Parts: sequence; C-alpha cells; structure tokens
Amino acid sequence: YLGTPMHDDGPPGLTLGGVWPLENGGQIDVGAFAMPFGDAWEDPYLVDRDRNETDKDTYGAKLDYTRIGGTGFEAGYRFAYIDIDNDKIGRRFNELERDGWVHALRLGYAFQLGKGLELVPTAGFTIGDIDGDANRYLGYRLKLGLRRFHAGNLLNLSAGVGYRNYDEEHPIFDKDRNDTLFNVFGMYTRSNLFGHAPLFCSLLAGFSHRSSNIDFLEADTLISGLMLGYRF
Repeated sequence: YLGTPMHDDGPPGLTLGGVWPLENGGQIDVGAFAMPFGDAWEDPYLVDRDRNETDKDTYGAKLDYTRIGGTGFEAGYRFAYIDIDNDKIGRRFNELERDGWVHALRLGYAFQLGKGLELVPTAGFTIGDIDGDANRYLGYRLKLGLRRFHAGNLLNLSAGVGYRNYDEEHPIFDKDRNDTLFNVFGMYTRSNLFGHAPLFCSLLAGFSHRSSNIDFLEADTLISGLMLGYRF
C-alpha cells in the first residue's frame, strides 16, 4: 500500500508498506514513512520579538503484528529520526538540541464485543533519544480504542493519557520538565472509493492537551484532515 495515513501520535506523512497474513490468523504490517511537511520554531523561547519557522523532517519505519498466534494480542514498534533544519535554540543551549531518535513500543489486546466490533486497550513505552539532554525523555502511555469494521469500512475511536519524564534540568526555566498528555482521536476509513477497490480515503479529527510543570510548554492541539491511499 501507498498512502498518507494519520495516527494520533503526530502529523500525516507518506507511508509505503506491505501486509502479510499468516496461517494462524495473524497479520504482519511493515512500512517505511516520511513526514517532510513539518515546521518548527528556530527558537521557540523568544517572547520579545518575532519567531521564525524552519523545516522539521521526520522519517523512520514501523512493524505491527496483530492477532498474534491467532489471539487478540497485538504489538507494534516504531522508530523515527527527527531533523530540525535551523535549530537556533540548540546552538544557543546544547541541552536544548532537538535532533535525535524516537523509539515507541506498544502492546495491546483486542476484545471481540460482537461481529466487526473490537475494544482495544493498549500500553505504550517511548524513548526520546534526543541530542539535547533537557529534551531527552522516557514516556509511558495508556490508551483505550474502539474499532468497528463493516463492509470493508473502518471506524477507529480512541482516548489516551500519557506521561513524559525528561532527563536534565531545562536551562531556561531551571527545573526538570515533566509533561502529562491527554488526547482523543477518531478516524473513518472508506474502502472501494468511487467504485475502485484499491482506492481508499480516511476522514479524521483529534484533540490533544499537554499539561506541563513548566507553564510555558503547556499546549492544546486540534487536528483534522482527509487522507488518500492505494492498495496494490
């Protein structure tokens, strides 16, 4: 498949991947992705003058294994490299460099509530191996999802809470950063678009709130979009 799938962990990207069904009923999904359309502030901590944007590129790979051994267990692993083009704050404070690797592991179980209806609690663990010590973190997450399959279409709803603990003291605010993350997300995917079986589209919307012990870093994010894809 080739498409621009969306998930509740970040902005859309371009993904090329393949799905392999297994004899025991399981399924393996392997893909490579790139998010070349991101933006970031060159120095997000300027408050007395205009801030300028710079490019933020993210690329990596994923591995998902669902219905492990024919059961409801599922697992996923993703790794990505983040590159900030003109990281002025990272040059001003080495502890705030933002380039680096992110590794995310999730484990869950899909409970069958009825034909085509699944309740999926998951737990996740994230390592933010970022160059700047004050931006390096460990993250934990719990999420509850509801999936509805019907006639080749998919409705995916989820709500989650997470926590991130950063390694070193923030050089501007003189305290160790701790964030709590809340989000809700919904996506509807329709297959057989315009009568073409390989073509599909997704409508999505989500909201997230970041609460931090550093008030300056608290944030609300609203996302929405229309994504297209093609299955070979």
